[in-house]
Amino acid sequence: MYLSYSGLHVTEARTGRRALERARADRPDVVVTDIAMPEMDGLELSRRLRAEEPTHDVPIIAVSGQASDYARQAGADIVLEKPCDPDHLLRAIEYVLGERN
Repeated sequence: MYLSYSGLHVTEARTGRRALERARADRPDVVVTDIAMPEMDGLELSRRLRAEEPTHDVPIIAVSGQASDYARQAGADIVLEKPCDPDHLLRAIEYVLGERN
């Protein structure tokens, strides 16, 4: 909700598999993913996004209970540790979007 109130268009997916489907279809400006998700974790989601042509360059922000090198190795541009302050997440999104432009 915080991101929506901040003026961003947010699309949610409750599972990693659904997030991958939505990213393929919608080609988002940025993907924010939790590492722990049902059906497909955020690490596998990141690897698959990086491996596919339509999403290989979409910035990925991973949120984890433990900031981990695994998320970076899987393709995340930024890894934020939980609990994640909403302002910190918003700044990270603005950063990756600024880097992209």
